[in-house]
Amino acid sequence: MKMIDLLKNKELTDLHIPAMCLLAGCMEEPEVVREMDESDGLETLLYHINSVKAELQTLVLRAIAYATRDVNICQKFHKWNIEMTLMTLLRSKKSDEVKTEACHVVTALSSLRASQDTFGNSGLLTVLISLLTCSSDPLRLSSCQALASLTKGHRENCSLAVNGTTSLLELLKSLACLVVPATTVLCNMCMNEGPRTCLQEKGAISALLACLVSTDPEIQTSVLQALAALVCDSKSRAELRAADRLPLIINLLNSEYKEVYFAACWTVSSCAADESTVQEFCKLGVLQILHKLNLSKSRCSHFNETVYTKLLAKNLPAKYSFTGHLSSCDFVLDGFYDVGKLRPDTQLPSLEELIRMPLNVHRPTLLINAAPCADDSLSKSKEEENVQQWPKLGVSQTNSYQWLPPTDPILQGYINETHTMVQPSMSMQEQIVILARFVSNKMGGAVTRLNEFSWELHCSKLKEELNSNVIPIGKIQKGIYYHRALLFKVLADKLAICSTLVRGSYGRAWNEVLLRQDSTTCCQSLPETSSKFIVDLMYNPGDLLVANGRNSYSYCRF
Repeated sequence: MKMIDLLKNKELTDLHIPAMCLLAGCMEEPEVVREMDESDGLETLLYHINSVKAELQTLVLRAIAYATRDVNICQKFHKWNIEMTLMTLLRSKKSDEVKTEACHVVTALSSLRASQDTFGNSGLLTVLISLLTCSSDPLRLSSCQALASLTKGHRENCSLAVNGTTSLLELLKSLACLVVPATTVLCNMCMNEGPRTCLQEKGAISALLACLVSTDPEIQTSVLQALAALVCDSKSRAELRAADRLPLIINLLNSEYKEVYFAACWTVSSCAADESTVQEFCKLGVLQILHKLNLSKSRCSHFNETVYTKLLAKNLPAKYSFTGHLSSCDFVLDGFYDVGKLRPDTQLPSLEELIRMPLNVHRPTLLINAAPCADDSLSKSKEEENVQQWPKLGVSQTNSYQWLPPTDPILQGYINETHTMVQPSMSMQEQIVILARFVSNKMGGAVTRLNEFSWELHCSKLKEELNSNVIPIGKIQKGIYYHRALLFKVLADKLAICSTLVRGSYGRAWNEVLLRQDSTTCCQSLPETSSKFIVDLMYNPGDLLVANGRNSYSYCRF
């Protein structure tokens, strides 16, 4: 190539800069890079990288940055130990323009693991961190981009980058163009526990949340990705809730940009391991938004569905209301409540909201809460224990008042009784039969004719007695399908009996259990002899009806 010949000619030094300027522009084309690789053009560039002319150095480094987009070229420069040359340039008192282009070369070379190792061992990260606070905005940007490439998938370099935490967080408050590379570095660091802990202690969560007000989709995506990587423990998620910025994350699920709402989904997914955060998200309508996304032909994805399922797994009242099914792995714990079937696009009221609502004519909400109240006195009589202390309607609570759901000592008594009656030495079928008959007895016994079983009047009286639409399950002495199935599921979970809870139509609900022919095991590695049964809690309590059979069909359908 003519330009390479000019660069080799030491007598034509006045033409080196124009020739290099033209060559640097041409090297954006892969064909030119390939031709340089086949000749000795790359060696010529490496020779001029140490030129005393700053302008020539800048152009040479720019050309090398274009060339190193090819991994084969990166390997060749690595063999020539270009990393040490770049290290020397960045440590020197060269111009900001030269250092900026050198950082671009570092960024390109860092796609090679060997170069990442060399840069990390040579102390380059310390140099790049010092450049984050320089006065040149282009140099700060290029040094931050270099740090992002050096820390990508490299544990040791991420640990070294901890020293730049303060400078990186300051960049988030600076120019908008610096936010994306800075958050990329933070996201890379979060993949390791040590650096992640340091970021949390330095206030990275609040700094990132402050950037979410940006309307730039690239900034929104990078910030959400960093948050998703950062909020992986309960302490950081508590900080996220306290910052009162969850609505910003939820709103970004509605973004028109695919990358943004995917990143928002990732953040929500990271928070789904924490039940308190899930409850806050659900209050803000995250389930309805995800359901809408899943129905969209252009925006639905397997990831959206996974996040939706993950949230429901941490909010069983919502799962049962929206899907009508709890698996044997869904353990019904204290605080669970059943409001009945709801459409997935509607908002599930909180338990506190339900209790504070005035009495209505709708079916009562069933509450599971056997946890003893901290203020209960041991001197209370049995009659006093059975009286639930419900919030008085129309009475305002102070801000310092911590609302707690009413307890259900009757349910706690059921749990104690069944633990005595059902012994581990019994076969699984025996345990199920005993539990089914116990539930039936507590809910009014076997039913001959449903239209003669006055359960509705009983529930209405309980609502008036408690002055609430929410009734603890232990209070109900006359219950039908959905009352009995819920109580059976609660007690079965306490006894380690694998049982599902399925909602049907017109007040129907039932429990499915899985048994082997010997009836001694349940929910193990299931052979072909395993069978699924519906537990009869209504007409012949304790009978096991083969699933999908005629009897089970009559039991489950109106």
